[in-house]
Order: sequence, then structure tokens, then C-alpha cells
Amino acid sequence: MTKEEIFAIVEEEDVEFIRLQFTDIFGTLKNIAITASQLEDALENKILFDGSSVKGFAPYRRFGFVFASGSFHVLYISMETAAG
Repeated sequence: MTKEEIFAIVEEEDVEFIRLQFTDIFGTLKNIAITASQLEDALENKILFDGSSVKGFAPYRRFGFVFASGSFHVLYISMETAAG
């Protein structure tokens, strides 16, 4: 899926929030939520988060972690699909 296709779905479906997911070093699923207006920044690796609360990540006092989208996968579930 291309960035343009992702942007089109976000616009067509009037998406307001997007959940970015990753795993910690123990394999536990973690996530952060962004607004649709932050999507472009996320796809360009410009989203920072404080990893000090994630098990296995060393606390950083002056730096955050970058949410890297280099190998991102898109899972699109519409509300109609989820409702059954």
C-alpha cells in the first residue's frame, strides 16, 4: 500500500485517530495514538515518543525515541467490518 493510498483511505473514511503499534524487546505489543493530521510525519519517521515507560528501553532524559515506519504494515479495519 502506498502513502497516497493510505492518505486516501484516511480521507474517505474520515479517520480521526491512528494507532501505531510496535513490540517491546519481550514481544509485548505496545502502541501510541496519533491524529490523522500527524500521519505524514509518522510516515516520514518524525514521530517521537518517550520510551522510558516501555520495558527494556533505557530511560533517556534528553532524547525520545523515533517511531520508525521503515517496515510499516497497514491493517485497515472499517467500523462496518469490525461490527460484523
